[in-house]
Amino acid sequence: APVDLALLARLVADEFRAAPDAPRLRLDLPEVPVVVDGDIDALSIAVRNLLDNALKHSQGAPVVLRVAPGRIAVEDAGPGIDTASLERIRRPFERGSGDSDGTGLGLAMVESVARQSGARLELQSPLAEGRGLRAALVFVQPPAPAHRAA
Repeated sequence: APVDLALLARLVADEFRAAPDAPRLRLDLPEVPVVVDGDIDALSIAVRNLLDNALKHSQGAPVVLRVAPGRIAVEDAGPGIDTASLERIRRPFERGSGDSDGTGLGLAMVESVARQSGARLELQSPLAEGRGLRAALVFVQPPAPAHRAA
């Protein structure tokens, strides 16, 4: 079904407003809807997971939930993760370094939701000055239907 990623971002961010880390969360949303095909419930769970991870692991750094055409991303300015670990942490039961809690299933679940939604999960770290991490769901837009001559 059609899902407006900007509306989805607002709804998920609102769930974090009462959390102690809420002041670090910033939204960067377009003024127009960004519509993709997907399951709003599954996408909400995936974005919630990405936000929760960013707030837990960014060591107090700002976290941005950003929507752009065909994508929704969570970015933080925390310590990031080494490039070699970016693929490993996608696998079930794999976790990043450090004393993080959790089972290591979050990103594997996000990747599964992405595939089911016609998107891909892109991870990038570092972002700037050797810090930060971006986790983005990038939606593959289907080709426009060909028009037939009358």
